Amino acid sequence: MTTHLKLTELSEPVVDAFYAEEIGVGHALLLAKLQSEQQQALAACFREDWSGAGKQRLILLPVRNLQYWIDNNILLVLKGAPFDKKDGKLVPAAESYIDCPKRTGHNKLLFSDLGKQDACTDPTCYQAKVEMHVAKTIAAKPQLVQISTVCGQQKEGSTTLPRNKYTAIRAEKP
Repeated sequence: MTTHLKLTELSEPVVDAFYAEEIGVGHALLLAKLQSEQQQALAACFREDWSGAGKQRLILLPVRNLQYWIDNNILLVLKGAPFDKKDGKLVPAAESYIDCPKRTGHNKLLFSDLGKQDACTDPTCYQAKVEMHVAKTIAAKPQLVQISTVCGQQKEGSTTLPRNKYTAIRAEKP
């Protein structure tokens, strides 16, 4: 089987799985788009199946399952990001999204399947920016009431209202 896939961009377990024909070209192409530390997505290619004999076997899932997993666990759509995407000083260790090589819009040929949707491929960096944005907003507006969607007890001294301490008001038919 001939492919133009750059196997040097894949982590060793992905390359091994590809050469052992445990995953196909479609799976390998999707995994090659990810950063090497995110290629643990290889596990999302399979489903465990326990036969009646008590032996485990892995079943290769279709490529669309891997794409769905990547879309929901790695690609974070920037359209709804709460922070300013142009602010390169929000998190000093990270740059703005304008020139970020981890942004899908930065490499449109590699992520042409996403169309006009721009996404971040680094969940750790994205989360750090969200946390810094929240911290700056709280510092600027100390009277701001923080709520959580989690029920139960909050950490000692936390001013955040847990889900069971407030009522969400929604217009059923706006």
